[in-house]
Amino acid sequence: MASLSSLTSSTSTSSSSAYVSSGISGLSSGLDTDAIIEAMTTGTRSKIASNKQKLTTLGWQQTAYQSISSQLISFANSYTSYSSSTNLCSSSFYSKYTSSVASSTNSSNVSVSGSTSSSSSVTIAAVKQLASDASFTSSNPASTQTLTTGAINFADSDVSTIAGKYIAFTYGVDKYYVTLDSESAICTSTDDVATLINQALAGTDLKSQTEDRSNLADVLTVSANADGSLCFTAESGNSNSIKITGGSTTALSAMGLSSLESAETVLTSTGVSGNVIDTASLSTTSTFAQKISGKTLTFDYNGTSKTITFDDESALTDISSLTNFIQTKLDTSFGSGRISAEVTAEGGISFTTTSASTGAADTSSVLKLSSGSAGLLGSTGVFGVSTGTSNRINVSSSLAQCGLANDVAEGNYAITINGTTISSYTDAEGNTVAFDATTNLNDIMDAINKSAANVTISYSSSSDKFSITSNEDGASGTVELTAPAEGNDLSALLFGTTAGVYNGVSVAGQDAIVLVDYDGTGGQDAVEITRGSNEFYVNDLTVSVSGKYGYDTDGNYIAGTQGVEISSSINTDGIVDAIKSMVEQYNTIISSVYSAYNEKPDRDYSPLTEEQKEDMTESEITAWNDKAKTGTLFCDSTLMNLSNELRSVFSYNRTDGLSWSSIGIKTSSDYEDNGKITIDETALTTALKTNPDSVKQLFSSTGTTTTSGGSTTTTNIGAMTKLDTILDKYAKTTGSTKGILIEIAGNQASATSLIKNSIQTKMDLINDTISNLQDKLESQQTRYQSKFTALEVAISKMNNQSTIFSDL
Repeated sequence: MASLSSLTSSTSTSSSSAYVSSGISGLSSGLDTDAIIEAMTTGTRSKIASNKQKLTTLGWQQTAYQSISSQLISFANSYTSYSSSTNLCSSSFYSKYTSSVASSTNSSNVSVSGSTSSSSSVTIAAVKQLASDASFTSSNPASTQTLTTGAINFADSDVSTIAGKYIAFTYGVDKYYVTLDSESAICTSTDDVATLINQALAGTDLKSQTEDRSNLADVLTVSANADGSLCFTAESGNSNSIKITGGSTTALSAMGLSSLESAETVLTSTGVSGNVIDTASLSTTSTFAQKISGKTLTFDYNGTSKTITFDDESALTDISSLTNFIQTKLDTSFGSGRISAEVTAEGGISFTTTSASTGAADTSSVLKLSSGSAGLLGSTGVFGVSTGTSNRINVSSSLAQCGLANDVAEGNYAITINGTTISSYTDAEGNTVAFDATTNLNDIMDAINKSAANVTISYSSSSDKFSITSNEDGASGTVELTAPAEGNDLSALLFGTTAGVYNGVSVAGQDAIVLVDYDGTGGQDAVEITRGSNEFYVNDLTVSVSGKYGYDTDGNYIAGTQGVEISSSINTDGIVDAIKSMVEQYNTIISSVYSAYNEKPDRDYSPLTEEQKEDMTESEITAWNDKAKTGTLFCDSTLMNLSNELRSVFSYNRTDGLSWSSIGIKTSSDYEDNGKITIDETALTTALKTNPDSVKQLFSSTGTTTTSGGSTTTTNIGAMTKLDTILDKYAKTTGSTKGILIEIAGNQASATSLIKNSIQTKMDLINDTISNLQDKLESQQTRYQSKFTALEVAISKMNNQSTIFSDL
């Protein structure tokens, strides 16, 4: 018979699936208590499963919307953006002349870019000397080339219950999700909480901005009341109402805002207060495993990002096991032998890059901590380092902490360049601050770049070297480093010294000397020109020289040298290629939108629950999900409107006599093509050669505006001009009001939209619901387990008494 202690020490675990007990079930009573508890919590578990299915469906919808908006954004970037070389909205694109370099023995030394508005020809007859700016560059690595965390504390410690959480506000008709800094310190007072919220409000841009109102902090301020509650004060005289309409449940409760949220109380200019904050609720004590389990760190290695998940609690017990765990994850992510993780003397972890073949230090690779879950990074995080920390110089840190290879001394620093000594910078308040070990390296570099030394200092993480370059081109510039008269020598700290000489490579400035023939054989003699750069203008073209030719070692021109001829002609092939590519992408978008709108969902397939997945293989799950994902945007009104607007672009009638068929472009007669267009390259090429203006008008015209009877009408708008308007309407990624699809589902092209879109709002609310249900489920299971344990104990005692009496 089980002892009393064995019965009362049983424990349980919970999830959204079946209840599982780790204790002894029904030993005395004969009852299957696990099955009974599972049945008693069926309602809560069903609600969790249902909400997870909703979450999955919303995620599929979000991905489907983003797939379409990404196509629109890509199209806009290529064909309607003014920064694109194939901007078909620009009328000048259709009349550009392209330049080319004729093949010769010296053509590899000359390149040309840009375009002109007329045909021209020029010859670069010879290059006597290349230009170089004066510079001084490190000869040794500037950093320790090690990424090192702070000392990692494995003891139980307090963590914030509100950092990284969000508060939802409604301002007028717009909704805002204000996320509190995930790397903030634990708040110990109501003043701390008010400061944290105000900082988050200041970082939240208003969707409709004015000169006086650009972010939420301009219309709402938060302060601490004497009784320990928060007071929200709205801007006076503002016609838009503002109120709290949601947020992370636990955080709202901890900040005393649950009542304001549930009642959707309007925040006024006289101030509205929440409940008194219990400062003890602003943090909770967690074990190291609780603080880190399930969370992630993202490493960037030479531009490739990989995320590791702390998914093994047995490896989260001490610094050695944690280091080995991370090492294994890095080997799996980036390949064995490329990154080495070791325990530091201070109890942290250091990461260095190594050669996979030799094991020696790899000085060329860059390793960076690009992101991490809330509570892992930042000065108060588990690892004690900021987001972006790398095995290179961190120019955003102080001299003492930025990772310099040379030791930083106490006292002030100064640097003398070209006779100008720089020893301080001006802070945001206008104060003069001397350079010392605590000075931010960015502030030092900025002060140097603004100084009378007329140079630019920069740091390259790829080469791990500092470089100082003259701001004056060619022979005009100089870079001369000397020791300052007072203070520690900053040049020695950045570059290092050997026998009193700075370690670096000095390059003297010189001009380019080029022989140019402007009018060819029979014209004027070639002219020797001097330029401060190897890139210069000739006849509106940008010419770049990269090698010398045509002169002997004494600087004399070598007669008969084959020059490099540059000629210009209308860019017919380039225009045709751009239009062909545009048509292909346009047709792809037409097809994608039409398919998403018309694909019917399979009602027999819905998102799988965790219980269903347990009985299926991976291939079966994948096949099921492929079926369940179909038709997520079936008969979507937004897609219907988008499809109709796209189809109208090339199908409208013009009043100026121009037609698409005259340049070889037609709308497909096949109904199933849903408005795709076809292109006849021969006809388009002919039109460009014989009547380029017609092509320009059809594509890029802004239209003709007429006014009659008090109404204004614009006709004959170019196809690309119309497309630009459509793309802006549905896929705009900038400004306070973004495109319709971006507002609905967000897109990677607009980082803020990924956390502030209609679908994400719904998903956040469902996640909060699931979290609350899981808390409820755990509470139910614990309560029922306790009752059944008490029952077992009582029956056990009765059995013992019965045995005693039977033995009499």
